Amino acid sequence: MKNHLVCLKEASVLDYYVSGFWWAKESSFSPEQIQAFMSLLQILMENLRTKRMTIADNLRELAAAMKEVSRSEADENDGPELFSLDESTCIIDFLKGSLFQHYKLYEFVFIHSRDDLFLRFQENIDVDLFINSLHAHPLEEGLSQDMYSLFIDVGTPEQPEEETLPEEQKFDYVIETPTRDPLEGFTVEDVKQVLQNITGSVVKNLQSEINKKLQQQEEDYLARLEKVIRS
Repeated sequence: MKNHLVCLKEASVLDYYVSGFWWAKESSFSPEQIQAFMSLLQILMENLRTKRMTIADNLRELAAAMKEVSRSEADENDGPELFSLDESTCIIDFLKGSLFQHYKLYEFVFIHSRDDLFLRFQENIDVDLFINSLHAHPLEEGLSQDMYSLFIDVGTPEQPEEETLPEEQKFDYVIETPTRDPLEGFTVEDVKQVLQNITGSVVKNLQSEINKKLQQQEEDYLARLEKVIRS
């Protein structure tokens, strides 16, 4: 796996095997047990990568493999099994939290193809013509006169002359906006009628809200009285 630094698939497989190997070392497995455990990891990973097994089928493969390499306390001296019942339980817990918990992610990495992304950068280069520039001008003796006059000595742009108006045409424009009274056209009676309508609607809403609150309080008091009478 020489491309694990840039290839996601190789990095995932390498992390899977390294984490499993160090877990077996920390679990104080013997060299024979580590070899059997790494073979088990390889079987499960290849079932996913090449055979594209579902998680249910791969769990069945795990159960069959663990049945061959584990032993119970009653059969401890009967066969060449490598793992005890407690060790087999620890192995199953490790695989459940590492491979099978992230099974969908492994399927996405190894089975589904990813889109290739092409990154492109566009750069704009501006040529400094040394007009009002803070950069130092190049040495004239380093260039021929033709090159200097063609690319560098562009001269200063001519400023357009301002048109001068005669004195009689120089005057300020003053626009007067007429001011109008917003109450123009309304009588005192009209204003009183509007205020009366607004006040009446507000008072009506307040009265309705107060009646609702009084009715709610009355219902609460009646409910309390019934509870007291029943008790």
